[in-house]
Amino acid sequence: MKERGKKTKAVAHKRMNRRIVDAASKGVAPVLDLVWQELPCMNGVNLATALHRIARQCTDGELAPDATASSDVVHEVISHPAFNALLHAVETQATAARIQVANDPDGAEETMPAQCASILAWSLASLGICHLTLLEALADVAIPGVDQFQPYEVTNMLWAYAKLGASSRCPDLIAALARRLRRRSWEEFKAHSLSLAMWSFATANWHDVELLENIGLELSTRMMDLKPESISNICWAFAEKHVAHPALFEAVAIAAVKGKALVHVKPGDLTIILRAYAMCASTGTPVLPGFFAKIGWASVELAQHMLPCHLTHVMRSFAMANSEECLGVVSQLLDVFASNFAHFTPEELGSLARSAMKLRVGSKVFYDALAVSSLQRLADFDMRDLATMLQAFSQAEGLALATMVLEEAVMARRRRECIAASSLAANANKGALLLKELQESTGPGQQPLQSSNSPTASTASSLAAHAQGGKHEQGSEQSGGCTVPHSPGHPASFCPLSEAVAYAQINDAPMGAAQWQVPEPFYGELRPPPGLESFNSTRSLFSASTCAWLV
Repeated sequence: MKERGKKTKAVAHKRMNRRIVDAASKGVAPVLDLVWQELPCMNGVNLATALHRIARQCTDGELAPDATASSDVVHEVISHPAFNALLHAVETQATAARIQVANDPDGAEETMPAQCASILAWSLASLGICHLTLLEALADVAIPGVDQFQPYEVTNMLWAYAKLGASSRCPDLIAALARRLRRRSWEEFKAHSLSLAMWSFATANWHDVELLENIGLELSTRMMDLKPESISNICWAFAEKHVAHPALFEAVAIAAVKGKALVHVKPGDLTIILRAYAMCASTGTPVLPGFFAKIGWASVELAQHMLPCHLTHVMRSFAMANSEECLGVVSQLLDVFASNFAHFTPEELGSLARSAMKLRVGSKVFYDALAVSSLQRLADFDMRDLATMLQAFSQAEGLALATMVLEEAVMARRRRECIAASSLAANANKGALLLKELQESTGPGQQPLQSSNSPTASTASSLAAHAQGGKHEQGSEQSGGCTVPHSPGHPASFCPLSEAVAYAQINDAPMGAAQWQVPEPFYGELRPPPGLESFNSTRSLFSASTCAWLV
């Protein structure tokens, strides 16, 4: 009688699974409606099927193990009352199975099989739901059955815990999955699954160099089976763990130069691959000839789809590699982006300038556009990026006037910082003097208000020292490694050009030649930039070119 009841339940649960699958073929809403009606009748397998089908629908039916649902779709799903009830039921079942695993591992299969734990973990990661208590319970349920996992179940679970940042909470599970990968047979796992496993281990900060090298050896013979995103996962994993694998990187380079590894590559994947090879080149590891030229031309073809951060990373990698193969390509790539520098952050512009200087590349188009974009947003730059721009402008041709404007801006910034420090020091000194007077006014036997080594006193002394250290020597100022002479006859605080720059930045109205008024004595004392023969030409440039940059 008891056996008959078990068989009846099993048949009912199988029928429920078919109903869930049929509902999923019509969309997410029918699945949620079915869950809302039949939740008390569902077992662990039914719950796993329902959550898995919901996740599949939210990822547009994407079967890849690293598929991720959009945030808008996920918000719509989790706001449904049936979904919260489903999640609570899954947690209840997983907790019950966890207890059964501790007492009777075989009996836990009836409540929730180990394979269901992998399905549920993947579904949660695809939906971006990090439920740590549930993930810990699923890990305990899965560990006894990891040896019987199918290859996709291993990589699904690895990816899920790495993506949700839960690997550190479940080290026993990650260790069990790593053992399963070590015992795999050759070509048992798909090449994409192995690349995903490598990404997961690196993301989880799992230190197992031997396993990484073992997987890399197999992948080096199957490189032609991989898509660009899988190759980028591999390169990123080895670069992140600082593991050298010459055979693997040679296989990737051959696939890029002679194969189709860079066909339909995305900008993000390209930047990751390039960064990994730049790190190899910077450490002296040989790179296949022609690789940097090939990936450079791929960058030019993708230029219209690149974001500023992509170009910044590409340029930084080329500068790190310091390969002559990419010089012509880099100049062309910079020219493509020259008209789009307004969308770059000051940090990104500074990084571009550093990379261009290291590679000694960059046309007049690039440097002119860099000057225009930089001088329009001087207030947004920090001192490091200002110094970088100053050095870049001083090395470029035809930017003598921009260099002078930038020098004045750097000097003015440093003076403001010095004045601010001096003001703070003066206020702190006043407070220290007042404190001293109060202490001296206390009579014998009275408790002083504050001791001499008080925070106020120490702050005053430190700020005063900082203010003195911030003073500049009269006659010159240091600016980004360049010495800027002061105009003779004027103190260091007199900088008409910086005042004019500040005036242009404060006023919102476009600044024409008639508005650009500088005191006459200024022209008589200004040294003309190299190549300018008279002060009259300098004055005309002030009223036209510089104003155009500053508007």
